[in-house]
Amino acid sequence: FDENTRAVLDLVVSAVLQDGRCGGGVVAEELVSSTPWHEAGRPGMRLEFDVCGDKGCYLGVCHASVNESSKPRLRNLFLDGQAVELPGPPTLAAGSRESD
Repeated sequence: FDENTRAVLDLVVSAVLQDGRCGGGVVAEELVSSTPWHEAGRPGMRLEFDVCGDKGCYLGVCHASVNESSKPRLRNLFLDGQAVELPGPPTLAAGSRESD
């Protein structure tokens, strides 16, 4: 993985741990796809991956903004199509389903 992809997957693992539905021992197991994504002209990435923990595995999809001058920011995260609430300011995932 490149540095940005690794940083986004680290954010995903933290969010999934906080969410709790995978239990403990959360690991992003396999990166299924990584494609460019843009939000309001800002560069980013869309990742699809398998994430597993003590309670089972899920197909994860996330969008993250990636800026060379700052750390990547997780914009939304879905596990098997269900939005995961992210800490901090409201995100695109709030109250929606994954549609990409």
